[in-house]
Amino acid sequence: NAIMGKTLTMLIKHVEVYTNDCFDAIALLLSIHIINRYKVLMHKRQVSSLDKYWEGLLEFMWPRFQYILQLNIDSIRNTDAQKLGSIDGSPHYVTRRYAEFSGAVVGINESYPDERVHKGLAQLQSEVEGFIWRMAAE
Repeated sequence: NAIMGKTLTMLIKHVEVYTNDCFDAIALLLSIHIINRYKVLMHKRQVSSLDKYWEGLLEFMWPRFQYILQLNIDSIRNTDAQKLGSIDGSPHYVTRRYAEFSGAVVGINESYPDERVHKGLAQLQSEVEGFIWRMAAE
């Protein structure tokens, strides 16, 4: 800490500022998983002095990821299906975007599964299903 303390503190502050302005859930989840991989690697190499640094990064990345995921859930929940235009034969862009997003998140989350991610995706899936039912009712 005496050698790298100031440098690590500066890095944490810069990453925190970037994270607070970030709305890319996939990038945050990738960063979280990279940090988890580095934690495992540092433990294999018996470098436990960086644990506080990794935990410091995760302390503000997880809440931000959950916040962005909740924004997506709220967006689907509050979407007025009538304002999105007519239904044609192709898949609706909301369902395509949901499929791409959930596929990316599930793919990333396979290596270090986390229940918070599963719960958030389950909520998002429920809201997308509700949106599809609202679209079908019109």
